[in-house]
Amino acid sequence: MEWRKATGEALMGSLTVVVNQAPSGITSGGPSSETIAANSMTALDDALRRISEKQSDSASSSSANPFFDSPLVPLIIESTPAVAILPRDLSAARRLLAEHFTHREFLDKFIQILPEKEPSPAQTIDAPVSDRRRKLADYAKGAVFAESGARQEIFPTRSLMNLVDRHQRSLPTIVVLGDKGAGKTYTFMSLALSRTWRQFAGRVSPSAVVVGDDLILPVTPPQDLGEGGRASEREITRQVATAVSGLPPLNDQRLSDVIERQKASDGSESLSSWRDFWLDLIAWRCGIDVEVAGAFQTLVATHTSRRLVAIFDGIETLFTNIKSSIVERTAVEALLRAVPDWLAQLPDRPLGTLIFIREDVARAALPNNFKQFEDRYGAYALKWNWSEASALAFWIAQQAGALDSTRSPIDLVEMDEETRGRELEALWGLKMGPNTSREARSQEWVMSSLSDFNRRVKARDLVRFMFESSQRSTDDQIYYDNRILSPRAMRDSIDPCSEARVVETGEENNELRQIFERIRQLTSEQRELPWRLEDAIQFMGAESVRALDENGVLFRDRDEYYVPEIYRHGLRFYYSGGARRKVVTLMRRAPVYE
Repeated sequence: MEWRKATGEALMGSLTVVVNQAPSGITSGGPSSETIAANSMTALDDALRRISEKQSDSASSSSANPFFDSPLVPLIIESTPAVAILPRDLSAARRLLAEHFTHREFLDKFIQILPEKEPSPAQTIDAPVSDRRRKLADYAKGAVFAESGARQEIFPTRSLMNLVDRHQRSLPTIVVLGDKGAGKTYTFMSLALSRTWRQFAGRVSPSAVVVGDDLILPVTPPQDLGEGGRASEREITRQVATAVSGLPPLNDQRLSDVIERQKASDGSESLSSWRDFWLDLIAWRCGIDVEVAGAFQTLVATHTSRRLVAIFDGIETLFTNIKSSIVERTAVEALLRAVPDWLAQLPDRPLGTLIFIREDVARAALPNNFKQFEDRYGAYALKWNWSEASALAFWIAQQAGALDSTRSPIDLVEMDEETRGRELEALWGLKMGPNTSREARSQEWVMSSLSDFNRRVKARDLVRFMFESSQRSTDDQIYYDNRILSPRAMRDSIDPCSEARVVETGEENNELRQIFERIRQLTSEQRELPWRLEDAIQFMGAESVRALDENGVLFRDRDEYYVPEIYRHGLRFYYSGGARRKVVTLMRRAPVYE
């Protein structure tokens, strides 16, 4: 207890008994240190039991013996001779330990053997680990790409909680920024399948109080929806049109046609012309005056009995030349700026909108004052920090039926990292090896391996990792703690995750795609890490180094450059001399994103 008070860290409120001054030479032909420690614990346990029995017989006793409430577990520290025998004085012992261990190292040794304050619900499942792995692999495989199906489950991220909490009385007019793989399509379909704003708000935040059944209208669905998702979206759009006008909507096949026609119109470079087009498109999707200009005015004037939330996605597939085309930049600027501002000024705001768009596309359309625009909608951006990504992993395992737990993912987001890591032990263990090993802690290793050097994790990368890891984990890799994902499978899964990340980043960011192509042309010797500054400039050029650094693909630590694991494998970088990867150490030095 004295040590914990000195460090300011509480270890689950448990009491710790340290028995030191074990006899020297115990490993030379005699009993092992483990045997002596176990025998000592048995004797101490018997002594405390007798004390507890006497205490319970005493009429004056009002509380149970605190030592008897928790099991006794031996802790052996014999790697450092200087602390093999500690002074009798507790203050002197504490100073000696502090000289040879950092607070974290010493605490980690205790944390490994401390029992949980209460059994974790996540560890109570009775199904064989092989069945849990199969369930997780099946679920994660279907969730890697949101467009592969129509899923209704919603993980309540901080951005979604902000969205719902701030729009319980009024409809949102919001732009949601997110990188490729951040969950834009998934959230779009979750909204559509909720059918009403109140239903969606209740699923994100059960305490939300939204009055009225405001309908959710898909306006521009993602172009790469699978058959199931596309069929669901079309049926939902038809139902909304029926409820609003009683007429069929502008169908999905005509969407591209009317947009291309607007691109070629006389007003194609006019912001107001595109604003009116987007507003009319909302009315057309409600079945009102389809393909007739001015339809939005008819919607507002005569069809206000049901309020609507119009949702947009797939903008980047409708405008593929935004960086070179004035017309396309004007079209997207009108959607992102003019439409939300126009709707926000309508009396009683009968219509809201949510526009999902990649950050790089929005930046290209709004080259002036983009930072102000980003700040305006920053609370709703789909960006995953480590706490949310860890909670998402837990939630996916729950949804798959691999963890028998009723713990809310939001609870995990709010936990400190240590407690969250213990909750996730049933999924991937405490460490990337036995709990007594010196391997990295599993939670920090996973997050470090899947992050860029801006400490950002993409939801798709995490889901893909869980699929690959659960599929690769086999019965012969089961650890004593019966974890679902084995360390070997987790390590082997980074390579395919990295390959996919490089391809998807190139699809999203043309500048990085060209840089990646140049990296692939480097010789094997040139792809040896770490790079010195002069090597990086010589191989890639100053501008490319800057772009890689800004996007978290390159990190300078002192005078050396490193590449994060999520990119290193896919770009075929390797460490000199087969050196051990500095996955966790380097990520600790990277800037923290929140």
